[in-house]
Amino acid sequence: ILGFCGLLFCCLSSGVEIRAAWVDKYDCPDEETAIKVSEILHDNGVNRVYVDSWKNGKVLFNSSTMMKAIGEQGIGIMLIPWFLKHAKQKYGIEVVGWFEYGYIASHAVLNSSFAFYALSKGWILGQCDGFYYMNPETDATKFLAGILSDALDTGLDGVQSVSYTHLRAHETSLHLVCRLLLEKKKNT
Repeated sequence: ILGFCGLLFCCLSSGVEIRAAWVDKYDCPDEETAIKVSEILHDNGVNRVYVDSWKNGKVLFNSSTMMKAIGEQGIGIMLIPWFLKHAKQKYGIEVVGWFEYGYIASHAVLNSSFAFYALSKGWILGQCDGFYYMNPETDATKFLAGILSDALDTGLDGVQSVSYTHLRAHETSLHLVCRLLLEKKKNT
């Protein structure tokens, strides 16, 4: 399994054992691979899969919010629909959208259609550790809420955002960048 998935873990939730894995777009570049991975997950007792949903300025499912913003350039491979079809429908595996990138518009350089769109809207806050972050105090938050809503409309069992890419309740956007820089410094 670990050849296909970035993570395999077990835990108890409300007395039910959760055996989960994380699948990245690089692990499953096409539907044929998603079919094989779904079968391997099922055969190994995995009952939940976290599927990459938002990366490098692209969503990995059909999103009306993204289509309105930049069109098809913002839609990547159909990773979410593939896992809904093969893991969920065929094997009963819960499929959760994994929004690791959160407020990240781009990595390394502003070179994607979405990054240019975010820049044109005034959403880019700054760069930290090679990532360009969007300012949560702009309409970027409304945009992200739109793609999260679109993701849930696909039939996902839920969505998961990663804490280091979003504001904590008491933070301003300046606090976010400072926290990220401090955490980077602390870890080096």
